[in-house]
Amino acid sequence: MPKLPTLRRQYSIITSPVGGLRWDVPSTLIDKRETPNCSEVLYTSKIIQKCPGTTYFSITSTTSLSGTVNHIDTYTNSAGTEKLMVHTTKNLYYYDSATDTIICLTPQYKTGTCNLTSASTAVVGVGTTWATNVKAGDDIVIGSTGTSASLTYYIVDAVQNNTGLSLTSPYLLTTSTGNVYVVRKCYTGDEDNHWSSEVIKNTSGTDIYCTSNHIDNGIWYWDMSLLTAATLNGTSVYHCWKLVKYGERLCMYRTTENGTAYPQTVRWCVAGNPENWTGTGSGSTNLNTVMGVDAIQSAAKLGNYVAIYGEKSVILQDYLTDVNNPFAFFNRISKFGLVAPRALVNMGSHHLFMGWENMYAYDGGRTLTPVGDAISIIFEDGSINPSAINRSFAMLKTDPQVVLFYYPSTNATTCDNYLLYDTVTKRWSKGKRSYSGFGYYTTKSQQTWDSLTQTWDSATFPWDTSTLLNLSPLNLVGTTSGKIEYDTGLSNNLADGTVVDGWWTTKDFTSPNRYRDEEVSWMSFIFEAIGTSVDVSYSTDGGSTWSTSYTIQLSLQNWKEYTWDIEVWSTRIRFRMRNNTSGGTFNARVIGMGYVGDSDRSIDSAN
Repeated sequence: MPKLPTLRRQYSIITSPVGGLRWDVPSTLIDKRETPNCSEVLYTSKIIQKCPGTTYFSITSTTSLSGTVNHIDTYTNSAGTEKLMVHTTKNLYYYDSATDTIICLTPQYKTGTCNLTSASTAVVGVGTTWATNVKAGDDIVIGSTGTSASLTYYIVDAVQNNTGLSLTSPYLLTTSTGNVYVVRKCYTGDEDNHWSSEVIKNTSGTDIYCTSNHIDNGIWYWDMSLLTAATLNGTSVYHCWKLVKYGERLCMYRTTENGTAYPQTVRWCVAGNPENWTGTGSGSTNLNTVMGVDAIQSAAKLGNYVAIYGEKSVILQDYLTDVNNPFAFFNRISKFGLVAPRALVNMGSHHLFMGWENMYAYDGGRTLTPVGDAISIIFEDGSINPSAINRSFAMLKTDPQVVLFYYPSTNATTCDNYLLYDTVTKRWSKGKRSYSGFGYYTTKSQQTWDSLTQTWDSATFPWDTSTLLNLSPLNLVGTTSGKIEYDTGLSNNLADGTVVDGWWTTKDFTSPNRYRDEEVSWMSFIFEAIGTSVDVSYSTDGGSTWSTSYTIQLSLQNWKEYTWDIEVWSTRIRFRMRNNTSGGTFNARVIGMGYVGDSDRSIDSAN
């Protein structure tokens, strides 16, 4: 007698779903380990891992710094004393780890006293000369001459004369006279005026922190003893886009001198004396012979050289033995360059940077190595706002070692998206976070299990994560609202409570017979996971629309296999795993799907 109909269910298994983001090949043709779309995920040890959240750094959990956080750097002197330096568009700060306080280093004016009326914006000075020492936009603290960033401040709206100024908002306290005060003489840049910094010894052997925002005159410096930053001797008529210590000289790149911009100029000080810019051994050069009409974007050490990046060229600077002419400059790359001054990471043996058409690696030779072919369509499809692309930046993270390239999306003026490049596996991911600056800091204390408030079983981070370890570098990011955040590995939300929306999709699967228009019965989605929960869904139109998601609760303690049974008849399908719940996370591995091909839906006619 004839047999009953049988359905031969087959399975496609992805044992290592960590091939990364791939946009340069149709989604039906990419390797099954790759993904046509994802967000906020990392690839580690054959595992898809939702990216962790962030925590506010120091007092920025309750206090916003004045201005947009633009640049963060670490200042270490020869004695091993370390200070975290924070630059906003308006102020310069350092972090005092002993008191967990952020201190303002912006130059001050605090002569005389002032009188204020409650609910009024008028301020009357006594014994003051505000007309020449205060300007609109400066911050003013009433009732204190302190430097703590946590002090309440007002913003100067206008200066009428030596004894009169007005505030942008009414005075909130009771009417008072004879108040001490301090005006922070703020810097005048905006988000286009990025800071650059470098540490170099002065003639006394003191390591000084030097910085410029390429708009306010002077190279500013601090030596860990001054109350506020000061103008470095000999530099009052200069500012620049980039500072680099090369040998015993401090070099400025793309300078402005006495109010005139020189976009191709490199200027350097006397060897061993960063306060002497006119003596024997100091000098400058215009790179027009090697750059053509290009303009300097940035510069960074590369082995024994400095690589100078233009918008469409790369120049190498070499140190010579001639005291009077200490440098030589050679054109190495033409027609390719750096898209933004901060969109470069120094990997030691090479640089990784964002170009105009791709992401590149450069090792000092005559060619660039494209590393972003898989995602380079982003430079062509309108995903990046061209009018704000100069605000893009790149930052290096460890554990795992990845580089994040932040950029402003189509209508954004601040970086609100990133592309993540794994420097070991060469794979890409992406995500959405809004930041304006970045930097690194070394933690001085180590978390222990006893110091944690959660249980071992509820922890969703690796027990040996480097973010818990003493002397581990913290990856810091800043915001336009004056906040600083860092990755702890302990939080699954962003510092402001925003939920991290992490998701990953499979490729578009089609008939195993390679016939694109052949319909297939898709019957199950299978995966191994650990975490809190995951929402699974499918799309049959290339990700344009998705089915109603199905939530699967996961185990936080053990890896388990989960199956989602479906019945979908279509020519193609992709599956999505997602977690966008507060405090939620997931890790996934060994992903598969069950299906029955059209040719297998038949009756076996054997007798």
